[in-house]
Amino acid sequence: GAALFLDPLTTNLTFGSVSSTNSTTNGATVDTVTGVLNINQFTVSGAAGSGLLIQNSSGLTSTIQNLAITTVGTTGADNGVTLSNAGNVSLLVGSIQGTTGDGIHSTDTNLTINGLGITGGSIAGDALQVVNTSGSHTVNVSNSALYGGTSALTTSDSGASAGLVL
Repeated sequence: GAALFLDPLTTNLTFGSVSSTNSTTNGATVDTVTGVLNINQFTVSGAAGSGLLIQNSSGLTSTIQNLAITTVGTTGADNGVTLSNAGNVSLLVGSIQGTTGDGIHSTDTNLTINGLGITGGSIAGDALQVVNTSGSHTVNVSNSALYGGTSALTTSDSGASAGLVL
């Protein structure tokens, strides 16, 4: 089932590990959360929705490490990681394999990716899709391999500005 469902909450949480197998929804959902969230080991397999969904949480700073997200989604909107107005997110080390959507779909979120492998043939959409609809947001990608079924990277910017560093 789902490993985590935080909604709404002000937090300063650190988890040693979070694991979900065969969830009928998302592997983990964070909705309308502020504060700090750290996960040192994040494993999701077989979720019907996204592996990780963080939304409506612009006041959140989260660090997710040692990701292992495999075989998630039933529709094109189900991504390995879905971020929508998710504040400041760091995804550090690990892999995303097997999605019906994008590896990572990030909207209006400051995102840092380091040491992450998103593998191609098993990602139906883009490895990384970045959408900026309002304000200024920065995306930094380093030491990572991005291979999507559609493309490695797509961007759309209708906000004030978006910065992308590869």
